[in-house]
Amino acid sequence: MAKLSRRPSLFEYEQLGYYVVGNLGLGALIYVLLRAVPVFIIAVVLPYSYQLVPPALWVVALAYLTWRYWQEENKAIMLIQMLRSGAKVSVMSGVLKVVAPHGPVEFEPWGSEDEVKPGAYVYVEWEGGKVGVEVGPFEYRKEGGAYFQAWGYKVLEPCCEGVYVVKIDPLKAYSLSAQLSFSTEWGDSGRVAVRPAGPGVLEVEAEAWLVKARSVKVDLVARTEYGSAAVRLLEAREGASRARVDLGGGPSTLIFLKPPYDLRGVFPQGVAGLAPAPDVEYVLKVTLDMPTARDVVFETKAVPTPPGS
Repeated sequence: MAKLSRRPSLFEYEQLGYYVVGNLGLGALIYVLLRAVPVFIIAVVLPYSYQLVPPALWVVALAYLTWRYWQEENKAIMLIQMLRSGAKVSVMSGVLKVVAPHGPVEFEPWGSEDEVKPGAYVYVEWEGGKVGVEVGPFEYRKEGGAYFQAWGYKVLEPCCEGVYVVKIDPLKAYSLSAQLSFSTEWGDSGRVAVRPAGPGVLEVEAEAWLVKARSVKVDLVARTEYGSAAVRLLEAREGASRARVDLGGGPSTLIFLKPPYDLRGVFPQGVAGLAPAPDVEYVLKVTLDMPTARDVVFETKAVPTPPGS
């Protein structure tokens, strides 16, 4: 077990693979500080006769947000220390689903108290489309979002009640299988195949005979009802090409405190895990880059393959 300082910070725990996901209050505090500059000027800088907000109320609001941050941080650190010490934690196992920043977590229990067991997971992150997010009494606009579903548990301990925990194990990641042949009216043709090459690892092969197209781009697209993300698997010109892409993610323990949940930065890829889910569709997309015409696109569904198969 790595040595930590007497009062470890969340940043120190992050280096050990423990990620606290959710609005701790510090993000809200920074946001309020930035957005409250005009209020601060009105409340403190202007002469008292022109003040619309008493300075005391501004100070009280900041003090409250700071207190909330320390409260949430202490809850997270306490839970991490319990997990690292091997202490028995009262939990309820189930499936955890998070769509950030659209709404709160969904948890479907499927068992009684049990020890933590890492399992399959899927993560999809996209950009674009502004979404409103509430931070306390405030609201701001945020770009993009993320979808995450995994096997996890809900903590029932009084100190950390209502916190959700997921353990990510790359060896439990799924892979994908798909094949696609293509041809155009101008004589371009070829084939693309994606095969499992280990947990979360894809082996991509492409053969292309190009006449008018400049290159072939192969993408994996993960589509949800909330948003879609694409990962470039391979880009090739004439002839045969191969590539290996790892979408398993790294081992980590994710601790979900409270919405809004921001999952960006937890996974290095825009898509990870590749587990099957009712509201996630995987598509192999092949694009022929046409220099003097509109690009030609071919698609086929990709089938999730469990590890070891």
